[in-house]
Amino acid sequence: MRTIHGLWIAAALAAPAAGAETYVVSPTGDDGNAGTAGAPWLTLQHAADAVAAGDEVIVEDGTYAGFHSVSGGTSDAPIVFRASSSGAVINSRNEDTPDNVNIEGTDYVVIDGFTVIDAERTGIRVAVSTGVVVRNCAIGPSGVWGILTGYAVAVQIVGNITFDSGEQHGIYVSNSDVVDDNPVIAGNESYGNGMNGIQLNGDCFMEGDGTIRGALIEGNYVHDNTNKGFSIISVDDSVIRNNLIVNNGLGGAAGGIHLVDEPDCGQPSSRNVVVNNTIIEPSIAAIRVNLGAADNVIFNNLIISTRGEPIADEDGLSVIDAVTNLVFADATGDLFVNPGAADYHLVETSAARDAGAASFGGADAPASDRDGYPRPEGAGFDTGCYEFYATPPPVDEEEPPPDTADIADVAETVDVTVDDAPTDPATDAPPPDGVPDAATDTTADTPPPDTGGDTGDEGEGGGEEGCSCSLAL
Repeated sequence: MRTIHGLWIAAALAAPAAGAETYVVSPTGDDGNAGTAGAPWLTLQHAADAVAAGDEVIVEDGTYAGFHSVSGGTSDAPIVFRASSSGAVINSRNEDTPDNVNIEGTDYVVIDGFTVIDAERTGIRVAVSTGVVVRNCAIGPSGVWGILTGYAVAVQIVGNITFDSGEQHGIYVSNSDVVDDNPVIAGNESYGNGMNGIQLNGDCFMEGDGTIRGALIEGNYVHDNTNKGFSIISVDDSVIRNNLIVNNGLGGAAGGIHLVDEPDCGQPSSRNVVVNNTIIEPSIAAIRVNLGAADNVIFNNLIISTRGEPIADEDGLSVIDAVTNLVFADATGDLFVNPGAADYHLVETSAARDAGAASFGGADAPASDRDGYPRPEGAGFDTGCYEFYATPPPVDEEEPPPDTADIADVAETVDVTVDDAPTDPATDAPPPDGVPDAATDTTADTPPPDTGGDTGDEGEGGGEEGCSCSLAL
């Protein structure tokens, strides 16, 4: 199986549907052609207009205008847009929205391997869709967001690089109108963004239930962002594990990981598991939990911080292991292989070795580390995102056989003991027809004013009274 930072993603690998076609787009093509390798199309939009469920579009190296989706696939027969290499560059907006790629109202579409630059608003936007996959893309600079999703059930954002999003976040997963959203954000790198590296926000002020539930945030490398590494707003029953979080808060912020409510929503992030992350935050708290966030389980994290309270649970409502959350004043010394070169693997004599727990507070430690190597190795679980191996074991890089994979599947389940939150069937409905909202109003080019926070360091023991909550889609 192909392992991506401890989670193998079964996405868009289903056997081709009967009658499915493979098309080619090339900068030397013509939209009057048949779309074959010998007679390719010229534009991505023409390809999007023509494809049907199960079809694949191979995009050759070159520079292209953006596109918006027209048709969707199915869980067994997704539509795939695949770059032949990173030389396939999308450098301008699509014809409908100020985003380079817009997947809206169409399900089971895969965007794979593109370089997306100079977006007016968003590099890749996904809205009101199910089972969409964005993977292996390099996105930036972007005007507002690198990747933005809204009402995107079971979206998978895997193995991307997002950087230099001017106004807001590298990756932003927003809005919910179902009980179980189940987004996967895994193996991405996000840096140099105007606000946060990765943000999730259920957003009670939009149509829907206002809470994102069932997220898996794993194996990401989030560093050198203006505000937070992870901003987790109104998110429940989710797992944040095996992430590497370094040197965020360049302009001040609440924390490397911030679990919080959106002000005045009354839907604080609760019952989440924060486990086996490596967090190096010299300027801000490593983890902050406030505005009523409760019943979160926090253990096996390796933290470098000089703050008086590196894990700040301001309301005292979460479960934090004082033994396995290790805190050190700096990254030098006998902890990491080469922190100056951003190599945060453990050395053999590291104090983080065998210092973790197999379980805590009803939650289990992950069965593998950020590299996909099994845990534990040795006498016990190591803390942080990497397990020490003197000789790393081989990792099978083969893709799963086609008949075992479904675009909506995550092949490793999360073993977390939580009480189910009460649900209201009425919140399962999509936004009413005719009601403008951030996910469907494509004229919302300018986000509303930010509601506060993230403008400076809140100081020892203090918490933000607002969040980075600019939500226009």
